[in-house]
Amino acid sequence: MLDKVQEFVDQLQNLHTQAAYENDLTQFVTYISQETPPPSSWHAVSEEHVRGFLHDLLRREYAPSSIARKMAVIKRFFAYLVETGYLHHNPAENVETPRAKSTTPRVLSREEVERLLQAPANDHSPKGLRDRALLEVMYATGLRASEVVALTVDDVDLVRGKLRCRTGPTKVRLASLPLRALEALREYLERGRPRLVHNPDNPHLFVNLRGNPLTRQGLWLIIREYVKQADIPAPVSPHTLRHTFVAHHLQESADLVDAQQVEPS
Repeated sequence: MLDKVQEFVDQLQNLHTQAAYENDLTQFVTYISQETPPPSSWHAVSEEHVRGFLHDLLRREYAPSSIARKMAVIKRFFAYLVETGYLHHNPAENVETPRAKSTTPRVLSREEVERLLQAPANDHSPKGLRDRALLEVMYATGLRASEVVALTVDDVDLVRGKLRCRTGPTKVRLASLPLRALEALREYLERGRPRLVHNPDNPHLFVNLRGNPLTRQGLWLIIREYVKQADIPAPVSPHTLRHTFVAHHLQESADLVDAQQVEPS
């Protein structure tokens, strides 16, 4: 049965999605294999098997968000088997999943953002220059953590004030950098990064103190450090900065529209 799981996973494009889907479906296969008698193929899997797995997750007190994700994966997997002609019906189609509680992403105030961006401003060490540039870029672009750590030196265009951002396997966009982010990047590239990088051929824009590429975990720790220094109530994550970027830019756009609609006196 795992061969069909692998076939389904292989047609997904995102590596992180592949790993997550494979993990969830393997857990489902492990559960139904313990049934008496265990289904010999996907044709023998019934709606009762799916409901049993759901009840087992509830009994083991999985988070509602995790249960919702796992059930969505199972439904999508069976839909794939139907679409490819392997099955005639989806045994998970009518199984209702408990709704996960929706949480409104936290958005920092402009005053909190300013305190956060200013936290490393007086540290002119290579680390301080890196961290200032890092925070400025994240707030100016709204990039995800994975997209930030994937940036290379060649992605920076100081002359045009642009940053090339890879937002998908084949998607690239150019982000305009405000002056303060541009100046922070310029200073980091001129006086910070050369003192951190040991290999001149290292293409990564942001590196750790050993000169290796910065990881998402390292990025999270940097943000946590300055959130504490800025006396901002935790938790604040890279995702928080992304939502803050979106919220603030939407507000700026709305303010601009309002200003344009005001008739001159």
